[in-house]
Amino acid sequence: MVSSVNSTRLWAMQTVTRVFRETSSSSNSDQNALRQSILQQYGVSTDSGHASSLADYLMSDDNQDTYGLPSSVSQAVSAAENQSQPANTAIDSVAFMQGLKAKISDMSKDPNTKDQADQMMKALQNGTLTITDAETGQQVKAWDPGSKTATPQRATSTPKTDWGSFLRDHLTRESGGRYVRDASGSNIERSTGNSAYFGTLNDNYYYMTWKPQA
Repeated sequence: MVSSVNSTRLWAMQTVTRVFRETSSSSNSDQNALRQSILQQYGVSTDSGHASSLADYLMSDDNQDTYGLPSSVSQAVSAAENQSQPANTAIDSVAFMQGLKAKISDMSKDPNTKDQADQMMKALQNGTLTITDAETGQQVKAWDPGSKTATPQRATSTPKTDWGSFLRDHLTRESGGRYVRDASGSNIERSTGNSAYFGTLNDNYYYMTWKPQA
């Protein structure tokens, strides 16, 4: 018989998975309000506050996430989303680059992410946008699938790790633990000073970096 603890954990995982799936396609400004609303429908308290971005949510340092659920839930969400990745969206495929360009174009339509998206698009067109999948250990220089002069790049290997450890190691943080953001709203990579973005594409998480532009 399944214990009540296991039942609670299963319910929590299913709840958060649904929340992320229903809000991942929304802009950053809408995600938190949607997550709060959905979680409250399930009776999950959000009184303790919520993170300002997906990266902040996943990267809370304490053992409890901002909704009072175990931190292991975020790992379960990631695993569930990885299982749904379409087979034709390899990180260095034409389909992936087309999806990436479409996502950036959508971000540019939102006033809250326009500046960041404009920089990402320029980096994509210049071949200076780097995409990393920490969980599969892959990295690639993105290329513009709509350009006749762009040279498709193949993915290379990078150390595998979980997203929590990866983001803690790579992103600059304030003394209070929150992630530092530049004028465009992008995170800042600790080792290079480059701009960074962490988000979803094709139901998987990816980390993107590019040189900041004036």
